[in-house]
Amino acid sequence: MSRDQIQTLKEELASQVLELGLIEADKFEKGSKHASNTGASTFDLLVKDGDVTVENLLKSLSDKYNIPFELNPQPLLPEIKKFPVAFCLKNGVIPITEEPNTIEFGLCHPGSLNALKNLSLMIGKKTKAKFIPPEFIFQSISQKHIHTVGEMEKSELVKKEEAAKQPQKTTIKQSNKAVKLDMDSIKSNKKKPEPELDLAALGKKTKEDEIPQAILETQKKEEPKKPELDLDALKESSKKIEEREAPKLDLTKDTKSTKDSKDTKDSKDTKSKKEETVTEIAGDVVNVVDDILSEAVQTGISDIHIEIFKEAAQIRFRGNGSMLAQAQYRSFITKNYNAVIARIKILANLDIAERRLPQDGKISYTAKDGTEVDFRISILPTNLGERVVIRILNSSSLAVTINALGFTKKQEEDFIKTVEAPQGMVLVTGPTGSGKSTTLYGAMNYLNKPDVNILTAEDPVEYTMSGISQVQVREDIGLTFASALRSFLRQDPEIILVGEIRDAETADIASKAALTGHLVLSTLHTNSAIGAISRLVNMGLPAYLVSSALSLVVAQRLIRKNCDKCKEPVDKSQSDVQEFIKEYNIDEDAKLTKVVGCSHCKDTGYLGRMGVHEVLVVTEEIAEAISTGKTELEILEIATESGFIPISDSGKRFLKDGSLSIEEFLRVIPKEE
Repeated sequence: MSRDQIQTLKEELASQVLELGLIEADKFEKGSKHASNTGASTFDLLVKDGDVTVENLLKSLSDKYNIPFELNPQPLLPEIKKFPVAFCLKNGVIPITEEPNTIEFGLCHPGSLNALKNLSLMIGKKTKAKFIPPEFIFQSISQKHIHTVGEMEKSELVKKEEAAKQPQKTTIKQSNKAVKLDMDSIKSNKKKPEPELDLAALGKKTKEDEIPQAILETQKKEEPKKPELDLDALKESSKKIEEREAPKLDLTKDTKSTKDSKDTKDSKDTKSKKEETVTEIAGDVVNVVDDILSEAVQTGISDIHIEIFKEAAQIRFRGNGSMLAQAQYRSFITKNYNAVIARIKILANLDIAERRLPQDGKISYTAKDGTEVDFRISILPTNLGERVVIRILNSSSLAVTINALGFTKKQEEDFIKTVEAPQGMVLVTGPTGSGKSTTLYGAMNYLNKPDVNILTAEDPVEYTMSGISQVQVREDIGLTFASALRSFLRQDPEIILVGEIRDAETADIASKAALTGHLVLSTLHTNSAIGAISRLVNMGLPAYLVSSALSLVVAQRLIRKNCDKCKEPVDKSQSDVQEFIKEYNIDEDAKLTKVVGCSHCKDTGYLGRMGVHEVLVVTEEIAEAISTGKTELEILEIATESGFIPISDSGKRFLKDGSLSIEEFLRVIPKEE
């Protein structure tokens, strides 16, 4: 244990001596000045001069916090000597004894109690505390009675934590100065507020909440398997979440010491109940997080949003493109927000102590029915706390086939014909969340055969596909789409999938690969199929290269289908409906409908989604138009003559059969220009 750490903790102990009334203010100030001049610690000087004894300090702390003390603790047991040194160094505690469900820690300062409370939540065991002499703690750590795997001073875990935390060093003079600021209030008999110990406030952000990464490593080694969620067991739970309230703890009241045996017994009973309540909270957090993830999988939603606002925290599910608040979790999440976030971090193997920077992770498990489900975790720090978005990646999505994508018969024929070709470039365009990845995976399923070599570069790899070599792009180490593509060309592939063409370099390599005997599949962010041509040219690709390499472009949107149980016909005589029919050239016999909402669709009016597409086949006429620099409007006229169906016309067919509402059509389908 470093000298600075020991000195800092001893100055904190000196402050406790003053706050507990074990020394007069004048005498304390005199000792503090002497310590500042000599470089010694105030606490050591007070003990050396006989102004205070360690026994009196420990007894006073014990009486105040209802925690036992021991002057001569037993040496550490061998089986607990490998407890993470980073945690002990940071918080001034050492593990003393261990039982199957409980670890007892020795500490000398009440500020360590919050750290033990959070540790109990993280490791799933009860933690008991006992005040012991500070020198025993210092010697145990300094003599390496407690150690991590590898050299304590060179531990990568400790160095990583120190780099992330960048702790502020507190000098002895600074500490003494801080104590002196309270001298006037002490002399004027103004009682300094007692420090509060509120174990119920799990959502409160304090320095003690920051558990070092080393604890996570210890936990990982103790667990033979990564955390799994038992969805079926959770589904059968008879206790509803809305009935589950976080137990309320009130540990802020000062408890006076008394020799009365009855009061002592009541104090011990109260302490026992408090420990049990803390364990209840930890257990409830684990159960609630599992319930949230379980419900999300069972209801088929795509995203979970966990967020905190000034008035309360909330959870929202995104299903069918819409966000729905989950009121049943509101009360519990509000009271235990930070604990819930910490639980999610643990499941995703993230740093629970890092609250300043965004983090990304993943939770994987297999349900009892054999379904593989991945949760992609994104954590973003905000001014009120960390916000979490969980994307649900269900392996059942991999089973999508081309004929289930929502193409018209002509569009499907053009798409299959193009992806069966030995070379060329196929692009899928559309905004974020429009189903581009699903379309590409449908093509991969169709093309994935034992005699075909398929390589993909993705960011991230959302689904692992059997028989396909998938590469996770990592721009932080130089593994970009472009560099992955270069390597692919030396791996003898027939088919290459590039998650997204983001820059000119990637576009250039992909285009040239499409001209040298490879089928290249990728995505672009454009609003229309013809807009993809302009985008590639604007990236810097020569028009002749685009016209030669590009084979087909699919532009698509995802639209919400009307709920068949509650949709109602629209009164076509209304002026706004008549205006819509005229503007979009809708047939008079179209079965125009509107959404209503019912219990079947959870009052949204929608149930499920479907794709709407436009498919542009690059014919010889279109290729010539591209190479000669024709405008988008001119290319559109040529494509229309070849049978091209704009996305708006594809959407009209769903309007006509009543599966798409006017509101949804106007929301999703780009307006014709």
